[in-house]
Formats: sequence, structure tokens, C-alpha cells
Amino acid sequence: MQPPLPDLDWKTYGSALAHRIRLLRVDADMTQEELGQRAGMSRNQVQNFERGHGTGRNGRVLNPTMEKIYQLAYALDVPPAVLLPDVGRKVRPRSRSAENPPTLEEIQNLDIVWPHTVVRGGDADDVRS
Repeated sequence: MQPPLPDLDWKTYGSALAHRIRLLRVDADMTQEELGQRAGMSRNQVQNFERGHGTGRNGRVLNPTMEKIYQLAYALDVPPAVLLPDVGRKVRPRSRSAENPPTLEEIQNLDIVWPHTVVRGGDADDVRS
């Protein structure tokens, strides 16, 4: 059984997501305005995503909905998993991507392999074929 979920440092995950969005937008030679139009959101929303936090005194940590992730992925013409930090790794209290930001090439070369094991009747089967 998994231990209880530790307190996650959402700031690290938000900044890692922000880094990815900005790198991919710049690589696609889009302005924040253009990305917003393609994604069906305002330029201000794109700015907040690229900052990794909201505006205002509290500056809430970025916590986008799945809808926003998919809108951005569509607009950037990438799989949604490319936007998410630390895909393919187990969840940790802090995002490793925030501490060691990936390059554009590393982001674009994401290869997701999920080493998931299914147990049937006492035998473990690797899901990958």
C-alpha cells in the first residue's frame, strides 16, 4: 500500500509547467496573444501560465484544469503530456523539472514508457507489448 500523499510543493510544478509553455510558444514563433487566440483564452491567461502563478497580491500558484492543458496542447500542436512536468516519473514532493529545467530538445523528445505491472492470478504481466 502506498504511504499517504506528502505535501506537494505546487510552486515547483507550476514553474516547471510555465517553463515548458514558454519554450514551446517561443519555438513555435508565437506571441502570447497568438497562443491565447489559438487556445481560446486571453493573453493575460497565457501570461499567468508562463509566470506559473496568478496575478494579485496572493499570486496563487498555477493549477490549471485539464481543459486548459488540452487547449494549450492543441494550440502548441503537442501531446498534452509534453506540457506536464516529470511525466514518466513517480510523484515527488518537489518537481525535479523545476530544479533542473529541461531544454526544448528534451521536451520535444519526450518518450513515455509506463512500466506498469498487472497482476493476474498471481502472475505479474508487463502491460507493454
